[in-house]
Amino acid sequence: MKRLPSSSNPAELMQNSVSWLLFFSGSFVLLLVAYFQAVFNGGGMIDEFTNLEPPPSQTQQPQQHARPPPDSYPGTIDEFTNLEPPPSQTQQPQQHARPPPDSYPGTIDEFTNLEPPPSQTQQPQQHARPPPDSYPGTIDEFTNLEPPPSQTQQPQQHARPPPDSYPGTIDEFTKLEPTRSQTQPPQPHLRLPPDSYPFIRALRTAENKSDPCGGRYIYVHDLPPKFNQDIVNDCKSISHWTDMCKFIRNGGLGPPLKNEKRVFSNSRMYDTNQFVLDIIFNNRMKQYECLTQDSSIAAAIYVPFFAGFDLSRHLWFHNISDRDALSLALVDWLVQKPEWKIMGGKDHFIVGGRVTWAFRRSGDRESDWGSKLFNLPAVKNMSILLVESSPWSFNDFAIPYPTYFHPKKDADVFKWQNRMRKLKRPWLFSFAGAPRPSYTHLIRGQIIEQCKISKLCHLLECVSGETKKCYSPMNVMRMFQSSQFCLQPAGDSFTRRSSFDSMLAGCIPVFFHPATAYTQYTWHLPRNYSKYSVFISEDDIRKKNVSIEERLRQISPKQVKIMRKEVIRLIPRLIYADPRSKLETLKDAFDVTVQAVIDRVTKLRKSIIEGHEVPNAPEHLAWKYALLEDGQQESTTLLEASDWFLKPVFLTVRPLEGSCSTLNVLESVYLTQIS
Repeated sequence: MKRLPSSSNPAELMQNSVSWLLFFSGSFVLLLVAYFQAVFNGGGMIDEFTNLEPPPSQTQQPQQHARPPPDSYPGTIDEFTNLEPPPSQTQQPQQHARPPPDSYPGTIDEFTNLEPPPSQTQQPQQHARPPPDSYPGTIDEFTNLEPPPSQTQQPQQHARPPPDSYPGTIDEFTKLEPTRSQTQPPQPHLRLPPDSYPFIRALRTAENKSDPCGGRYIYVHDLPPKFNQDIVNDCKSISHWTDMCKFIRNGGLGPPLKNEKRVFSNSRMYDTNQFVLDIIFNNRMKQYECLTQDSSIAAAIYVPFFAGFDLSRHLWFHNISDRDALSLALVDWLVQKPEWKIMGGKDHFIVGGRVTWAFRRSGDRESDWGSKLFNLPAVKNMSILLVESSPWSFNDFAIPYPTYFHPKKDADVFKWQNRMRKLKRPWLFSFAGAPRPSYTHLIRGQIIEQCKISKLCHLLECVSGETKKCYSPMNVMRMFQSSQFCLQPAGDSFTRRSSFDSMLAGCIPVFFHPATAYTQYTWHLPRNYSKYSVFISEDDIRKKNVSIEERLRQISPKQVKIMRKEVIRLIPRLIYADPRSKLETLKDAFDVTVQAVIDRVTKLRKSIIEGHEVPNAPEHLAWKYALLEDGQQESTTLLEASDWFLKPVFLTVRPLEGSCSTLNVLESVYLTQIS
């Protein structure tokens, strides 16, 4: 600053001092005016000021009101939308940062463009969508705002109808959202505790290693006598063509057979009718070592209804009401029992001593065959045991026909097996049966012709005048015992009792249709069919592409011996022991069947506890699953089984020596329409 000139004149000094004082005072006043002007003029720009320079504390903890309401913003919508919250705010988005749709001044399209930032869309909150009743747009526009997480994670397009086709309100539409259980696999914590299941006691009996019956208990329903004993007491009415009274003697085994020409063993052979399995099985069950009166510990529940006998007495000269009456009464009785209500009958099993088709009448015309027992909804829940099952039903299971041999002890079986091993068999193959000329699709006629022209075939033809010879147990068994191979073509139905009589005699069966044995008796026969049988295509027989004699002569004597050994080994599993006694160590057909039923019910119960859904596979493919080994997947080369009943099935087999399973025999399949 320029130094002021000094003066000794007092008046001059006073004048200079006043001037400086006025200068500084004016400057101070100007500064004050500028300050207050800045303060008062800045009041209208706080919003713009804070938007330009938010303080650090605000960027660290964003305030949701940092952005003005859209209706008070003086700029355009584009400018407003550009005022996005800072990064720290987008990291923790507030769902209500978007204005309510009814207060937004723009169009719906502009409003929907105000979507939350990516961090918010990655973790959407269902309540971020405005209430449906307050939304002014259409259902299409509403649903496009923000689908719920369950839909974006695992969309179920078929779980909800298209919004434009839905006739109800938005509220009703949004209630149709797929739930978490629908869109995601069930969570383990939703599973009920095991103790809450009423059958848990039955499962836990298997854990008691000191109890020989643990996991094997059977509860038997105490049915009114009209369902069983009354039918047996009126045995003359069971059949119009056969005196069944003699066949229900000896616990259902029939009269003893004399050991003529040393065909039979001593005192263990009976003239057993093929349709008496109802009573044989029931009498064997009475001797079962693990019966219980406490149904809560039962591994399975037996229903002792003589379904086959009841049907037999009403098959001819009766209307459908008579045929169905006792079946309907049985269901009415069962569904009222507390044991039934535990699993809806899925732990129950019943025996029908005939083929399944006799119990599956689909219509209600008087001319329709059989009863509708197995078509009743309640019965479909039970396990059904028959001599021939339906390949297209999951609850049908075939068990062996009764044979003539009913041993009382293990020694009887061992003695019979040893005798079958030592027999000389001069005939290469044999056949017992009638030609069935009225059934043009059957190959019996061609088989009989091939047998007649072969010097190595023994034919027991069931024709007029020789019926007694054909149906004589001694004649049939003597023929089987003298043959290496026994031909078993399908007859009136897929299966034949003769198949089991021939194997009882140590004769290797020759099958021409997979439903004669392979898809039927999966509990009792090996799935590897080539171990115990020969398969020849029906089509090859019909088209005369193969000679049965030449085909069988191609099998080496060594292989024949191995196969016969396997057939004889299987004998205990194919026979029913005398129900008045019990085998010591061997398991007969009854034992194998009961254990298989128990295993089936146990597996079902465990799957229920574990929360596994029961496979909803088509019933017409049931025959395939019976052939699958544990852990084996369904083969895509198998044919649709529904074609079996409409058309004959012909198969090309792999070489007999190969180690193939029954599924492999179905590998190459083709169908031929018979005109």
